[in-house]
Amino acid sequence: MPEANYNLGLISKLKAESKGKPGNRTFRLLVNSPLGAALIWIEKEQLLELSLHLKRTVGLIEVGENTVEPPPETLDLEEVVTEFKVSRQAIEFDEDAQLFRFWNHESEDTYEVATLVFEATVAQVEQFANQSLEVCSAGRPMCQLCHQPKDPDGHFCSRSNGHPVNATERLQ
Repeated sequence: MPEANYNLGLISKLKAESKGKPGNRTFRLLVNSPLGAALIWIEKEQLLELSLHLKRTVGLIEVGENTVEPPPETLDLEEVVTEFKVSRQAIEFDEDAQLFRFWNHESEDTYEVATLVFEATVAQVEQFANQSLEVCSAGRPMCQLCHQPKDPDGHFCSRSNGHPVNATERLQ
C-alpha cells in the first residue's frame, strides 16, 4: 500500500464547493479531521465523475453492523496542513471497517507516495456525492441542441446551423 505525505485518518467533514461566477468557476474539496484540514483543488469534470462513481458504488454496498461514527465537525481553515491541485485520485472501500479510503496525488509521477490520504464513512460519502452533484449542476444552463453551456451574453449553437430553434424566434 502506498504511503502518504499527510494522513488525516477518519475525517469529520468532506465538502465540495465552487468559487467564482458560472463560466469562470474553480472547484475544491474541503477535508477536515481532528488532525487538520486540507484544500484539494479539482477540475469540474473530475468532481462530476468522482460524484457519479461514488453514487454508483454506495448503491452497491451493503452497510454492515460495525459502522464507525465520524469525529465531531470542526472545520477550521486556519489549520490547513496542505493545499494542492489533484492530478490523480484512487478510492478503495474497506468492507470490514465500512470506510472509504481516498488516495490523492498531486503529481502523476508519484505512485508510491500520495500527497494526502483520508477515510470517510459510507454516510459521509453518500452525502458528499449528492452535494457535489448540486455544485456541478449550479453552473450555466446547457443548450438542448449542442449540449454546451450557454453564455449569459449569448450563445452560438453550432447545431442550429444559424437557424432559430423555433418559429417564435423567426418573428423577432
